[in-house]
Amino acid sequence: MTIVASNSLTLSKVSDGTITHTAWSYSADGTDRFTTVYPNLNLLEGSKKYTKEHPKTVSSSATDGAFAVNDVFVKNLKAGTYTMSGKSDAPWTIHATNDANRKGKVGLWLASTTPGLNVNISLGDTVPKTIEVPKDGDYCVRINTYSNGTDVVTHSFWDFKLELGSTATPYMQSASEVTTADWPKYIGHYTDFTQADSTNPSDYTWGPMRGDDGVGIKTTVITYAISTSGTTAPTSGWTSTVPTVAAGSYLWTKTVWAYTDNTSETGYSVGKMGNTGPAGPAGSDGNPGKIVSNTEPTTRFKGLTWKYSGTSDLTASDGTVILSGTEYYWSGTNWILNEINAHNINGNNLTITDGEFVSTTTNGLVITSTEIKDNHIAISKTDGTVNTRNDIALDSEQGLAQK
Repeated sequence: MTIVASNSLTLSKVSDGTITHTAWSYSADGTDRFTTVYPNLNLLEGSKKYTKEHPKTVSSSATDGAFAVNDVFVKNLKAGTYTMSGKSDAPWTIHATNDANRKGKVGLWLASTTPGLNVNISLGDTVPKTIEVPKDGDYCVRINTYSNGTDVVTHSFWDFKLELGSTATPYMQSASEVTTADWPKYIGHYTDFTQADSTNPSDYTWGPMRGDDGVGIKTTVITYAISTSGTTAPTSGWTSTVPTVAAGSYLWTKTVWAYTDNTSETGYSVGKMGNTGPAGPAGSDGNPGKIVSNTEPTTRFKGLTWKYSGTSDLTASDGTVILSGTEYYWSGTNWILNEINAHNINGNNLTITDGEFVSTTTNGLVITSTEIKDNHIAISKTDGTVNTRNDIALDSEQGLAQK
């Protein structure tokens, strides 16, 4: 089988967090057996015998009205988590003896055929159903139909499937029964900012699946990892959920295809989260784009705000002297004091600590300034229209001065 993306590396720059979604179908428009989960093979041998076109007609004389239809077997089933699915034209019922409520219903259950194992796992009243197989052994799926003990009951049931894992996928044949025609023929893609896959086929762009040699995909596993490299795939840290990627780092996606001939192939894609953008790394105060710490941030972007929480002044990597308890912003090359500029301030109390107040106004040739600094207050006016200057100052040591 030829897979274009097999063992390949796709490089793309992702600055907006877009996610690529994939679906499969048996028709070019995506409407025939649409699925966002690639189908696994059926573990049951001979499930074709139960079809919608050939319903079973049963007449039971048993007191509970039960009639067991032929079993479907699976050999050497290993202990673990499995999902059973199936369809019927009648409601499912819990498999239980002498249950009057099951008349006119269909029972689906899994039982052990291994002597001495004595395991009977009821699938309950809903399918698909996740079940836990406690021991290795041979098992069968049994279909029961129920009547009142004398009346003839006709039911249709089909597409019984047992597969590994906790997710039900579309019906497929077993490995010995599957043909090329049983596999999806088309694959669809689209991208957006939402992690959940759309269930609307028209949202996808569809194209034919590649490969025609009779080998199908048994399972598809997609995992994600973060790396600082955009050329070498990570060797650890892979997870089934999409992680949060810091600006400047790379999100790797790994897809592993397992085929029905017991071979497998792996494909990678990688995207880089942009270094610039409206959002930045979260600081310790929880505000996006702002960091509060006693050490200089190592990840910086233009506009990042850093409040230095250290108790003594610090010389940053760019040579800027960072004052304790003071905020700075990154200009792209240097740390700049984060000043607050206001034309009007209206408040009941104003406290200035270790600072100074300077106000200068200009009206043509008339310049007026007021200064509060250290231990003195000074007011000055220069009038260029008459070539005069008037000053008045109050100093805590020298007293009042006027000129």
